Amino acid sequence: MAKSRSWLRVMRKMKGDNLSQEDVARQMDMSTRHYQDIEAGRTFPGRASKLKLAAFYGKQIFDFFANEEKAALAELEAG
Repeated sequence: MAKSRSWLRVMRKMKGDNLSQEDVARQMDMSTRHYQDIEAGRTFPGRASKLKLAAFYGKQIFDFFANEEKAALAELEAG
């Protein structure tokens, strides 16, 4: 089951209370569906998408997904 990235939704709302997923996707030049999948945790963004997200939200790329990547590696190692 996918893990929602509620923190990403919170960041979107903090950036603009009326900012929709479609607005963010358009500004980042990606499909709305792709952004929705990232925010919902249905897909893990590739490097290009991570860079776009970091730039859009004014964060370092490492700040965004470092904890998720560590958790995924730990799950793989646990087997």
